[in-house]
Amino acid sequence: MRKTIAWTILLIWVGAISWNIRRELFRPEAERLALGAATLPPGVGYYQVDHSQRQPAGWASIQIDTLPGRSGILIRELY
Repeated sequence: MRKTIAWTILLIWVGAISWNIRRELFRPEAERLALGAATLPPGVGYYQVDHSQRQPAGWASIQIDTLPGRSGILIRELY
């Protein structure tokens, strides 16, 4: 009797773990993109390339922002 209960609990646990792994790893692409856009903090990054402490040899900036209504993200790069 104890073995049957132990095996039942073990099988239920393995089934629950398998269901969670399948649910997390095999999400539809639209859902993954929506989740990424919702958790992406807006920001701007600036980069500058110097050569031997002279004037800059080049620069770049990247701006990341979310679009209204969670309809996507906006990425702007300037070189």
